[in-house]
Amino acid sequence: MLLLNKSVLLGWQVYQIPSKSMFPALQVGDIILADTRPSTLNRFFHQDIIIFNQPKQSNQALSNRKTDLPFYIKRIIAKGGDRIAIHDHQLLLNSQPLKSKLDQQYMAEQLIKPNAFFVVGDNINQSSDSRSWGQLPNDNVVGKFIRVVYRR
Repeated sequence: MLLLNKSVLLGWQVYQIPSKSMFPALQVGDIILADTRPSTLNRFFHQDIIIFNQPKQSNQALSNRKTDLPFYIKRIIAKGGDRIAIHDHQLLLNSQPLKSKLDQQYMAEQLIKPNAFFVVGDNINQSSDSRSWGQLPNDNVVGKFIRVVYRR
């Protein structure tokens, strides 16, 4: 029982980065440390990098991709109450440009629900994220990225 709940009891968890979706900030194979304390999991800010379980709505979006990732890691772009859209290859947060040169040209504006996030990978054109599977319920979040502890 103690071994199964070590991240809750000790307040940290170690993960290995499985994909290129967060490149260049995080590289495939990096070993990272995440804060898993309940107090941390109640306070998130824009640009925080979070670790989370696969959202249910992503099952359909990922059904054509042969992937069985144990967790996902993405950056919070928008939180409850924010508005997010893509116009002319540019990601807009509350009508302000945030990222440009996206492969995706358009996404209708959406209001982020309370207790939800809109997350994307830093390698945005190579990332499966909220653009394809929707808003992430904050109940799916299991940790907040702290630092890389090992890089090859």
